[in-house]
Amino acid sequence: MQKDTGKPFRSRLLIVVFALLLLLPGQAFADTDAEILECTDYIRQKARQRLAKYNVSRKVRVKRTHRKRRTLKGKRNPADRYHAIIMEASRKYKIHPDFIRAVIMVESSFNPRAKSKYAVGLMQLTKATAEDMGVKDRFNPRQSVLGGTKYLRALLLEFKDTTLALKGYNAGPQHIRNGRTDFKPETIEYPGKVFREFRRFQQLSRKGK
Repeated sequence: MQKDTGKPFRSRLLIVVFALLLLLPGQAFADTDAEILECTDYIRQKARQRLAKYNVSRKVRVKRTHRKRRTLKGKRNPADRYHAIIMEASRKYKIHPDFIRAVIMVESSFNPRAKSKYAVGLMQLTKATAEDMGVKDRFNPRQSVLGGTKYLRALLLEFKDTTLALKGYNAGPQHIRNGRTDFKPETIEYPGKVFREFRRFQQLSRKGK
């Protein structure tokens, strides 16, 4: 049986890229577009794989997409309001902007005042995570997006798997480190939701919306 070496290669490539970011900041800035493109390809491939795994039917996906689009009819897309901040975070941390948009949509639906039991803001940061990421005001859109994207990048580098990184973002990375598998339904479904939103934003970008 032929071994699939694609994932280890991509993981090693991402590690090398981020190592160069630390050692050669000037050159890394010049290569920003190439690195974001690499991240885009990696996440897009993962999205296709995980959508197949979660076995979401085309009928359900279309119904959800149409429902969300109807809520935006005649109104400005809420993601557009934070376009500049998202692009800043994307270039700084080398995460595709549509992936950041997808996480924000799932976390808060672009409501900067959103609150849950332990987290608040656009990217729903907890107090502990905010402190670790240098975020002083979790309700501040720019601080939330930059801090949340920085956190995503750290999880992607640590776990080298997009699904595990997203589960860690939702439930806490300590559960992934401890090898936990009995996640709550919310955490199990979370990566699929983000991947679906990522594909939706990709489609909107291609259509120029």
